[in-house]
Amino acid sequence: MDASSGKRTVHPAVKYWVIFHAVMVLLWSTPHPSQLAKEQFQRSSLVEKLSNPKDTLMVVNDGVFKGEWFGKSDPLPLYFQSTGLWQWWDMFAPNPASTDVYMDAEVEYEDGTVAFQPYPRMYDMPVWLKYFKERYRKYRERLTNDSESWKWPHTAQRLALVNYRHTGRIPVRVRLWRHWMDVAPLGQPQPTNYNAYMFWDQEIDQAKVLEDAK
Repeated sequence: MDASSGKRTVHPAVKYWVIFHAVMVLLWSTPHPSQLAKEQFQRSSLVEKLSNPKDTLMVVNDGVFKGEWFGKSDPLPLYFQSTGLWQWWDMFAPNPASTDVYMDAEVEYEDGTVAFQPYPRMYDMPVWLKYFKERYRKYRERLTNDSESWKWPHTAQRLALVNYRHTGRIPVRVRLWRHWMDVAPLGQPQPTNYNAYMFWDQEIDQAKVLEDAK
């Protein structure tokens, strides 16, 4: 009997699936082209495009794969975003994030007293816990942008529930606060005070808090 006949192998479809995703992740992680490269691509001929393959590939990749040309109807970015496989590397280069941002909630009770409900912040966590709570930072990055205001009512209601579980008191209002500080370049003195702005004020559905707490 041939000893190799019983050897287990991976189905070719699985290999193609892995290769496809490896290539797609690489393309997705490719930096965005500069505005100058986009403008040159628009006005250049086919020969000129081929003579500058790096910028051409970056522009085409941005347009086709990242949805710049087809918008929300582009199936590739829709698939990657819905499955959580997307990655952005612009936190490293060319312009890394230079603003320290966090948020919390001001909760008001029926008797008029006010307390603050913190939102999980990486800065306050030990290293081992950050690996399990990173999703909170990712959500906060999008939550505090004005373009994501549709998430604010759900977040306020959720923080009311968290506060009720911690205190046993149901908030009647929740106000979401954004705190930020611009980080100074290397070699310059760093600021110590945060700016603060209340970006959402909501009356809480107390019956829903009790229902969700069950």
